[in-house]
Amino acid sequence: MRAEVVRHLLIVTQQYGVFGLGLGMFLESIGIPFASAFVALTAGTLITSGKTTFFEVLLITTTGLTLGSIVSYYIGYWGSLLGRNFTEKKKDKLENSPFLKQYKRWGEIAILFAQLFGTTRTWASIPAGIMKMKFSKFILFTIIGGAIYCALAISFSLVLATFYA
Repeated sequence: MRAEVVRHLLIVTQQYGVFGLGLGMFLESIGIPFASAFVALTAGTLITSGKTTFFEVLLITTTGLTLGSIVSYYIGYWGSLLGRNFTEKKKDKLENSPFLKQYKRWGEIAILFAQLFGTTRTWASIPAGIMKMKFSKFILFTIIGGAIYCALAISFSLVLATFYA
């Protein structure tokens, strides 16, 4: 089953190139369960085949991650403005979330750290919006953390691509 998923992701990546990678990062960042980690890991095949460069992949994937995170931020932000119904439903989950504990401990820099790890990367933007984090800081920390995550995933992908080539 895993081999089938990897094979399918390789086909999608070959078909859509770096834009497929950016779309995968965007979709995961808005909370749609999409294997952006696997998509980003297939970047090595594009780079080693000469279809793109490391920096092009890094730019596209970081942009996709950032744009998706912006959408999620505003889901939280507007949801908190639309009334108590939204925030009351999410309040218990938010108050008991590991992310909020880290946010209280580290402050806004927690957004940068959240971008480095799987599940926190996907969901950190909604609480940031609910808490009305300053948007410019949110963008800065999302870009920095997202770029680090993407660079590491792409580097790992290159190692795999050269190892299995």
